[in-house]
Amino acid sequence: MNNRDESFNKTDRVLDRKTYLSAAKHGKAKRSRHFVVVELKGESEEKKIGITVSKRVGNAVKRNRVKRLIREFFRKNRESVRGGAIYIVIARKNAHTLGYDEVYKELSRFMFKR
Repeated sequence: MNNRDESFNKTDRVLDRKTYLSAAKHGKAKRSRHFVVVELKGESEEKKIGITVSKRVGNAVKRNRVKRLIREFFRKNRESVRGGAIYIVIARKNAHTLGYDEVYKELSRFMFKR
């Protein structure tokens, strides 16, 4: 693997509010126990992820841990994630209780190629 495969750059992230709003309006939402994943299909083969973790999940330490786990999932599994889409991952209330294996299990159902 090269450094690109191991990194999580600005080009991998959704950075603007307009994209979040567009995904909310036009995307397809799928729900699991701890996450809502909104998929917005695009014309290009790029893969991007946006992460939303509200205060309902917990204090700043818990929210940041959830965000780190989601980023790690995307970073490690970039090749298996379907291309041509933007994914907005919204953490639900008890997401802070999960470990990496549980995050992998829930998010892979929505984001992996089939």
